[in-house]
Amino acid sequence: MRNKKIKKIVSVGCSHMFGSEIRGEGKICRVNDRHPHLTFAGKVAEVLGCEHEDLSEPGGSNTYIRETAVEHLVGNVNADTTLYLIGWTTYSRHYFYAEDPNTGEEIKYHWAQGVEPGGPSEEFGTDFTLLFDYFKLYMTNDEDGRRRRMNDTVLLSNMFAHRKVPYVMLSSCSTWMPQDFEEHHPKIGRKWKKFFPWNNYYEPYGSFVEKMKDKRPETFSPSLHGNEVAHKNYAIGLRNFIKELYFEENK
Repeated sequence: MRNKKIKKIVSVGCSHMFGSEIRGEGKICRVNDRHPHLTFAGKVAEVLGCEHEDLSEPGGSNTYIRETAVEHLVGNVNADTTLYLIGWTTYSRHYFYAEDPNTGEEIKYHWAQGVEPGGPSEEFGTDFTLLFDYFKLYMTNDEDGRRRRMNDTVLLSNMFAHRKVPYVMLSSCSTWMPQDFEEHHPKIGRKWKKFFPWNNYYEPYGSFVEKMKDKRPETFSPSLHGNEVAHKNYAIGLRNFIKELYFEENK
């Protein structure tokens, strides 16, 4: 039975939620070339009869995801009828603002591990070597990255719960591991386990990339972005999870 309260799904994530190669291998969607109805979030919204707004950005960090969700929530006068779908990403990402040499406006640049400063430095006319060295030094530690993502996860889930706003979280890539919640973990450990949003987290020890690449490897490009077939198949389980959580009558 359709939940009459939820009318809209707002999805926030990185390139996987965005659907960077949704039109086929090598055909990369840019921010101004969205196909949200073809992504797993869009397909879930379609089946559930909801409007869909996608705020994902390729390369988006977990900090970007958390901040974008909070900013949207603060200004959302219809938050009680909105379901937020949050797709967490890898840990070694960050963003910074740089001046667009063509317009003079400050724009957001998403950095990820492995990105070299040459291209952005040439694009913006500014040498980013020292900044990228800082990112590589302080943003690529796996244990610290997991702690930061745990903070983002717990803080955002508690905000949704406090505001009584429907939400579902998932891992687009970089799964949680059982040892992340064990006592001996140096950065996270069992102390976080009781705060983790287990009831609202779809397959905590899995991810979109891991699950669909194992099942349908031919649907992924060399850059590990799934095509429409991967999104369509992933949407089935996610849709059922959301339906059971919010769209079915309480038994």
